[in-house]
Amino acid sequence: MEEIKITGTTKAFDLLEKYPFLVEEIKKMGDAFKVIDNPITKMMFKNATLQDICSKFNLNLEEVINQLTTMIQNHKD
Repeated sequence: MEEIKITGTTKAFDLLEKYPFLVEEIKKMGDAFKVIDNPITKMMFKNATLQDICSKFNLNLEEVINQLTTMIQNHKD
Protein backbone atom coordinates (compact mmCIF):
# COMPACT_ATOMS: atom_id res chain seq x y z
CA MET A 1 0.00 0.00 0.00
CA GLU A 2 1.44 3.34 -1.04
CA GLU A 3 1.62 5.87 1.77
CA ILE A 4 0.31 9.40 1.55
CA LYS A 5 2.86 12.10 2.38
CA ILE A 6 1.12 14.13 5.04
CA THR A 7 1.47 17.90 4.60
CA GLY A 8 -0.65 20.96 5.18
CA THR A 9 -2.15 20.51 1.72
CA THR A 10 -3.23 16.91 2.40
CA LYS A 11 -6.98 16.65 2.18
CA ALA A 12 -8.54 15.21 5.33
CA PHE A 13 -10.98 13.12 3.27
CA ASP A 14 -8.13 11.50 1.30
CA LEU A 15 -6.29 10.69 4.51
CA LEU A 16 -9.34 9.06 6.12
CA GLU A 17 -10.19 7.20 2.94
CA LYS A 18 -6.66 5.75 2.77
CA TYR A 19 -6.42 5.05 6.53
CA PRO A 20 -9.97 4.45 7.84
CA PHE A 21 -8.65 3.38 11.26
CA LEU A 22 -7.68 7.02 11.82
CA VAL A 23 -11.29 8.01 12.46
CA GLU A 24 -11.28 6.48 15.94
CA GLU A 25 -7.71 7.56 16.66
CA ILE A 26 -8.33 11.17 15.59
CA LYS A 27 -11.27 11.46 17.95
CA LYS A 28 -8.77 11.06 20.80
CA MET A 29 -6.82 14.13 19.63
CA GLY A 30 -9.26 16.60 21.17
CA ASP A 31 -12.68 18.16 21.07
CA ALA A 32 -12.19 19.58 17.57
CA PHE A 33 -12.10 16.03 16.19
CA LYS A 34 -14.84 14.31 18.20
CA VAL A 35 -17.41 14.90 15.44
CA ILE A 36 -15.22 13.55 12.66
CA ASP A 37 -17.59 10.73 11.72
CA ASN A 38 -20.68 12.95 11.70
CA PRO A 39 -22.18 13.05 8.14
CA ILE A 40 -22.20 16.86 8.07
CA THR A 41 -18.58 17.00 9.20
CA LYS A 42 -17.66 14.47 6.52
CA MET A 43 -19.23 16.74 3.89
CA MET A 44 -17.31 19.75 5.23
CA PHE A 45 -14.04 17.77 5.28
CA LYS A 46 -14.47 16.58 1.70
CA ASN A 47 -12.28 19.38 0.32
CA ALA A 48 -10.66 20.64 3.53
CA THR A 49 -6.89 20.40 3.87
CA LEU A 50 -5.15 19.80 7.17
CA GLN A 51 -4.08 23.45 7.07
CA ASP A 52 -7.74 24.51 6.71
CA ILE A 53 -8.76 22.40 9.68
CA CYS A 54 -5.86 23.54 11.86
CA SER A 55 -6.61 27.17 11.05
CA LYS A 56 -10.31 26.76 11.81
CA PHE A 57 -9.71 25.08 15.17
CA ASN A 58 -6.52 27.02 16.09
CA LEU A 59 -4.34 23.88 16.09
CA ASN A 60 -0.62 23.60 15.44
CA LEU A 61 -0.23 22.07 11.97
CA GLU A 62 3.15 20.46 12.68
CA GLU A 63 1.83 18.79 15.83
CA VAL A 64 -1.22 17.43 14.00
CA ILE A 65 0.94 16.08 11.16
CA ASN A 66 3.31 14.46 13.66
CA GLN A 67 0.41 12.88 15.55
CA LEU A 68 -1.15 11.52 12.37
CA THR A 69 2.17 10.17 11.15
CA THR A 70 2.74 8.44 14.49
CA MET A 71 -0.74 6.91 14.42
CA ILE A 72 -0.13 5.49 10.95
CA GLN A 73 3.30 4.14 11.90
CA ASN A 74 1.95 2.55 15.09
CA HIS A 75 -0.86 0.91 13.16
CA LYS A 76 1.65 -0.77 10.85
CA ASP A 77 3.67 -2.28 13.71
